[in-house]
Amino acid sequence: MNGLGYRKPVSSPGRDPVLPTGGARYGAPPEPPVPSPKALFEGYAGSLSSANEERPRYNPLNAIRPRSSALLNVNDPMAMHLLVETALTDSQEYEILSFEEVDELKKEYTLLSNRIEASKRKLALESKVRDAALSLSRLYSKKGGRSEGSEGGTHKPRRSFLVGRGSGSEVASKTDDELAASNRKCEELAQELWRLNNRATEIQKRLLQHTSGILQMTHQRNNKRNPTGAMMQHHMPPPGSPESMYTIPNGRALSPPLEEDGEFDDRSLYRTPDNLDDVGAGYDRRVSAGTGARSSSKSPGRPASRNSDNGQQTQVVILAERRLEDLNDRLRGLIVEANPDNQTYERPPRYQVSAGLPWPGAGVEAQLNYLERGLGAMSQEKSARQRLQDRNYATEERLEELNIQLCNMVVVADPQQTLEPPPHSTGADLQGQLDYLERALAAVERQLQSDAQNSAAKSAGNQEKVEQYKTVLTGLWEIILSGEDEARQRKLRRRQERAENSGAEDDDDEFSPDEDFIKNEEFTLQAFSAKVQRLYSRATNLKEQKNILRRQVKQQRELNGKSDAVKDAEIAKGRSRLEQLKEELSQARQMLKEAELETSNTQDQLTAVMERLDTARRESALREQQKNNEESAALKAEKEARKEAEEDMLSEIRQGQEEITNLEEALEEVKDDLKITRAELQGKSKDSETKIRELGEELALAVNAKDDFEAKQASLQAQIEEKTKLVDTAASETRRLEGEVVRLQTELTVSRAELDGAYGTRAQRAAEVAANPAIQKELEDMANRNASLLEEINYLKAEKNSAAGGGAELNSRVQTLQRELSETISEYETMTKQSIEAEKEREQLESLIDSLRDKIESLENQLGDERIRGLGMKSPGAPGAGAPGGESTSTMVLKNEFKKMMRDTRAENAKLIKAEQEERRKLEMIIRDLKKQQLPMKSSLSNSMTPSS
Repeated sequence: MNGLGYRKPVSSPGRDPVLPTGGARYGAPPEPPVPSPKALFEGYAGSLSSANEERPRYNPLNAIRPRSSALLNVNDPMAMHLLVETALTDSQEYEILSFEEVDELKKEYTLLSNRIEASKRKLALESKVRDAALSLSRLYSKKGGRSEGSEGGTHKPRRSFLVGRGSGSEVASKTDDELAASNRKCEELAQELWRLNNRATEIQKRLLQHTSGILQMTHQRNNKRNPTGAMMQHHMPPPGSPESMYTIPNGRALSPPLEEDGEFDDRSLYRTPDNLDDVGAGYDRRVSAGTGARSSSKSPGRPASRNSDNGQQTQVVILAERRLEDLNDRLRGLIVEANPDNQTYERPPRYQVSAGLPWPGAGVEAQLNYLERGLGAMSQEKSARQRLQDRNYATEERLEELNIQLCNMVVVADPQQTLEPPPHSTGADLQGQLDYLERALAAVERQLQSDAQNSAAKSAGNQEKVEQYKTVLTGLWEIILSGEDEARQRKLRRRQERAENSGAEDDDDEFSPDEDFIKNEEFTLQAFSAKVQRLYSRATNLKEQKNILRRQVKQQRELNGKSDAVKDAEIAKGRSRLEQLKEELSQARQMLKEAELETSNTQDQLTAVMERLDTARRESALREQQKNNEESAALKAEKEARKEAEEDMLSEIRQGQEEITNLEEALEEVKDDLKITRAELQGKSKDSETKIRELGEELALAVNAKDDFEAKQASLQAQIEEKTKLVDTAASETRRLEGEVVRLQTELTVSRAELDGAYGTRAQRAAEVAANPAIQKELEDMANRNASLLEEINYLKAEKNSAAGGGAELNSRVQTLQRELSETISEYETMTKQSIEAEKEREQLESLIDSLRDKIESLENQLGDERIRGLGMKSPGAPGAGAPGGESTSTMVLKNEFKKMMRDTRAENAKLIKAEQEERRKLEMIIRDLKKQQLPMKSSLSNSMTPSS
């Protein structure tokens, strides 16, 4: 102890500062070797908490200097003399500084102390940041290893609620960079703190050596005076110090002869208090008077004048006993005030004149014994109060960690959220941590509301797009229906005119399925798709027929331009070709009946071609009348050959139609399957929306429950304040341990559920744990910790049962807490299993939707290929397709636009489904966090309501 009031700085781990007993007097000591930054940080990490700080010693028996060893007895002259002589000998070679140097060193030491405290705070904060980064890095590394190792397995890796798809490696690399930067910063701070500690230790060492050297020098100077002169002037007895044994009776002085007067006499430090040297002297005299002669031999070195003052000393002893009694009364009042449960603490012994005590000072010993017991009780109360403060500080640190996790969660969910970091734990700001927790929960609630509003806005925008698509498709549907109606009316007028001109009966082949048109047919997506596909097939067939007709017209014109002899020879062939043209025209008419509004130009051209063909037929009929009868036999043979060719062509056409019919039936089946699948998906999406609404209701219920809890807490606050003083240390320790058990069991339940849902069966997990010794060690540590907590709970329960007073109340409280714990754990397990089942079902539905989508696309491609093959089989004699006309171009444009619109619609629907799924995951995660946070709140509420009842 240097008397300067400076606190010893915390040294590096494994390097306790020791003041040297000797050493170099001049110059600085050699610089100690610098440890590695990693070793420095690991050493300082264990000494940052308040539990590791060295507490100053306290000796209640030494009122002059309480900060001393409890083993030191200041009333022992031999021990005190030995300590003084040892200190004088050790401080002979210490360096003595000037006043200016001492003042400068003190200023520098103050500055270094401030810098050391600031560095410690920075290092504690950075170590927390480093621990958080290390936890995130371990989390993502475990997830990455699990997903890579399970590629060949049967189950899929569980997706994280905080990381989107495809961003795991980026987040893992980012967390690794943050961890490296945090480690580097912690090591730099540890090095800086080590340098500051070394410099502060050196300064404090020099100051302490200077103080010891000054005291040693002045003490030697004061020892040079004569001790007997000053004491004999005041007529005082020789002191009861060890030096008096050598200087007074036999003249053997240990120190040089004293010369100066009026200086400080250090032997006064070892004198016993006045008027206490002869305590018990009266008792000795009474005993010696009974036996005959021992009063004169008790203290031969004391003067005989003291025997005349026995009555005065007896009065002094009685007054001291009464004063001790008053002090003991005050001490008992302090003990009861410190702990109201000590109302039954024993009262101090009372002074009684007629008690028959053996001597007047006999009660002093009882008072001193009572005083000793009272001081022991006060020290126990102080240690209990210190433990309570330590528990409060641990609670505040736990709240700070929870607030840090909540802050990180809010920032990860919404980077634009401006939420200040939580306050640092100081051991006396528990309410500040609770206020920050309330603000963070309010921020989470605001974020949920904003997310719900954004989702509603997105849904409204998507609904508007759907309405626009529906309006466009409805307009196209009406255009198609009106075009079919106009084409049908035009065909009917043409048929009536032809019947009036030729007088022939209408052929049944002239009618097409368009005339079975249902007026005002209802618009559906399936009907629209089927109609567009029919229009496309019709336009393709008409294009091929148009090319065939062009070639035939060209050939007919070439025949008309030949000579008459050649024309007469080719008339028979022309007839056969005319018959073939008739058949082809009939087929073309049947196909033209099903054309759309875009094929009207093609139909007009075909009508013109038909009129030209009628003219050519009349001309050929006139020529036929001029032919000879000899050509009739050849014509008959050609007719028979033509009929056979027509029959072959008709059979091929029938086969193509049958194949088309089969493909249409397969298409209908696929469409039916698609309808069923869409209906199922709609039902499941409705179920998902219902679940989301239920989760929203549960969230609202949780918020309402929180509000009710706050109202109840406000109403019961007065009662809780009154009852808080009645709770003893055992009950508070039990509540803390029970809360820890609740948290550990909740985490254990969550871990079990996640393991069952994400990492396979128990046998697989056991095999993985056996293969990984780190996991095995972690599980063993958790099991040991759980066993130690259970043992501590059992021990506290035993103490609680054995304690007098509130045993029954504590038992009922423990039972209530255990029942609430079991109910909460069962509810949480049920919710966890339901969420895991919903996640699995969602993944199965996504895979089913993807497979059905792929199947539909493959069927559509196959159907298009079959249509192209059918078209090729219908016209095998066509050499190649000619240049497409305006009607085919419009049909292709319409087809491409429709396909593009369908692709966009599917993409939008997929985005909507994914957005809803992500929103549902976020809501489920927030609800889980809120329920986890409500578990300790519910337990604390039940604990606070139990003593109030």
